Amino acid sequence: PLSGYEYVTCGSVINLKHVDSQYFLVSQYVAYSTGSRQQSVTAAQGRGDADTFWMVSSKYSPNPNEFSCPQGAKIRNGQIIRLSHILSEKQLHAHSNHAAPFTNHNLEVSSWGKENGPSNEADNWEVILLLSQPFWIRQSQVRFRHIATGRYLSAEPANVYPHPIFGHIEVSAGNVPQYWEADFGLYFAPSEPQIQEENE
Repeated sequence: PLSGYEYVTCGSVINLKHVDSQYFLVSQYVAYSTGSRQQSVTAAQGRGDADTFWMVSSKYSPNPNEFSCPQGAKIRNGQIIRLSHILSEKQLHAHSNHAAPFTNHNLEVSSWGKENGPSNEADNWEVILLLSQPFWIRQSQVRFRHIATGRYLSAEPANVYPHPIFGHIEVSAGNVPQYWEADFGLYFAPSEPQIQEENE
């Protein structure tokens, strides 16, 4: 990354890569056929596709005056955020009452609501970094813990979807922490107004 753009900051628009599979977090206009029947979240090969971009957003709070993630602020270890899908404007969401499509002991993850519309606590995720890191750095390993359920954002390479999202793998919320990385995207430098597109 270019100097000054090493950090993931509030308002950054990023690809999230699952470390073990090297697949990217995706949401498409394809609803689950079971469970919540909301817009599906999967992981797929190929960075930079329109459906792989997520914006780092303020956590949901019932207090409309609380703004916890001003643009350009570094993301701290333990900070609670939302991940807003750019193409659909929906939030990365997990369900306590719906099992994942393949891995029944995990919970379903979907896209739901809108950035400036319906949202709730089930859209909130805690950023968990390696112990030596106070702030989220690009291309470093990170885990996401779902606040409402305590589960971790996970991908299962063995669970592959058929048509119409052939080749995508299951994303769910599980008990075992898994690692992700912030990859290609549009990043706000800390306390700077401009954005920098990076592909390194």
